[in-house]
Amino acid sequence: MLTQLDDMTLVRYGTRYRTRYLLEQARYTLKLAGGEKPPLDLPGDYLSRIERVVAQVEASRNDREVAALESKLATSRQDQFVADGKVWRRTMATRAQRAARLGATIPKELLVIGRADTVPKLLESMSTMLRFAKEVAPVLSSAGDIKPLIEEGQHIYDALAEADAEQENKRFNELPVKARELFRSKGELYIALKVVNDAGKERYMRDPQMAARYNLSILHRRGSRPGEPEDGAEVPPPEAS
Repeated sequence: MLTQLDDMTLVRYGTRYRTRYLLEQARYTLKLAGGEKPPLDLPGDYLSRIERVVAQVEASRNDREVAALESKLATSRQDQFVADGKVWRRTMATRAQRAARLGATIPKELLVIGRADTVPKLLESMSTMLRFAKEVAPVLSSAGDIKPLIEEGQHIYDALAEADAEQENKRFNELPVKARELFRSKGELYIALKVVNDAGKERYMRDPQMAARYNLSILHRRGSRPGEPEDGAEVPPPEAS
């Protein structure tokens, strides 16, 4: 066992990441950490135990039934609430930018839209934007009545949070045994890689360049989706007419 986190949490992590990318990331991280002299400060035999979980995931990834289910789960999150939430974020950022152009001081959290490719990330982003929008509502109102937009965002956030919780529980309870075992193993592997990265960054706390090697860039590699800016991208100003 690589972590004491509960099965539902591990399955939730396991459904989020592509098996191929997760395995590629694991091989990179294992090779990197395995070359450290002296070894990283990790629980006993930790890297060897990660290798065994990698082998388990490898053995299960070719199961057609599980592969089909994994593909289905990857797309099932793209429901109407997700679409509404992403539109709301762009609307709020555009409104905030308009207020900034009019001279208002606006927090960057309202002007920049980060990537949100999972429901938890979208919920986190919306929660942050709602919090700042409520705090600076008076200055945002210089660009128009902000109350309806905040209320709309809160409604979408609440509905998405409730739907996501129900969906997670339903999905977990209905998973076939083989799929649950694979997703649990993937979630456990993901957490283990985070543990190794933490240990690597701790080792090189005074050497940022060496510490930066311990990352999950292979796992997270992807282009932005249509209509979704890259991390840290500011909403572009409207075209001049």
